Amino acid sequence: MKTLHLSIIAIVGVLIIVLTSVGVFMKKLDDNSGPLDTGVMITGVKENYTLNEPITFSVMVDGYGSGCGDTKAILTKENDSQYKSQVWGAGRQCASFSNPTNFEFTGLSANTTINQAGNYTITASFDDSVTYRHIITEEKFSVIGPKITSIFDTGIVPMSNAVVNTNFTINYNIVGGQVSEIKKDMQSKSIIVFLNTTGDGQLVIDLPRTLIDSKTYGNMDDAFIVLANMQEIKYKEIHNTLDARTLLISFQKGIDKIEIIGTTPI
Repeated sequence: MKTLHLSIIAIVGVLIIVLTSVGVFMKKLDDNSGPLDTGVMITGVKENYTLNEPITFSVMVDGYGSGCGDTKAILTKENDSQYKSQVWGAGRQCASFSNPTNFEFTGLSANTTINQAGNYTITASFDDSVTYRHIITEEKFSVIGPKITSIFDTGIVPMSNAVVNTNFTINYNIVGGQVSEIKKDMQSKSIIVFLNTTGDGQLVIDLPRTLIDSKTYGNMDDAFIVLANMQEIKYKEIHNTLDARTLLISFQKGIDKIEIIGTTPI
């Protein structure tokens, strides 16, 4: 029984020392610092990254007090509830166990890569073990995929067809169908492209000026008239040289004939 009493006295003594230390510490905070000021800042984050580019950042913690607490960071993706968030934690750290002090330290450092384009947020937090304050901050950034350049941006035309009843060959490229035949219509001063479409698509066609062109009376380049199944449609001229003009023409599924009308066929 005597041993039990001694153990209880020892435990009570330890508790008194701990509570007194915390009380002294908090009193010193009150006497010396005024309102507690703890801040969290994320450093090293750029505005934009490319796919799989290394992303390195640090979480800085500063203020006045003990500096004791846990630092964490989490990475989330905007408007994507299925994205598996990454989480980092540094565990409990302390700048001072006894006297309040001005502190600044790196709570954690981390690096990662992301293989999905989108907008992301790093949220960092510090949970103060003495004051139980929860401080958070965040940094937003974007991950951008590579710019995809297609034949319809560059005007590259790897396919070709002979123009019926002429000595000309026309180069072209197409998605959403196939070109079955290309004819020249002398009466309408046009080139007619016959299609077998499998869906909505685009045709890039390179028109030699010696085969067909469109000029004003002042011999300046003029617009072509483009018809899809006899209905006028819009097009985009993506290349223009002394020898040829390259058109990009969008079409819908079911179109089987595109006619390009100029003013000066040879």
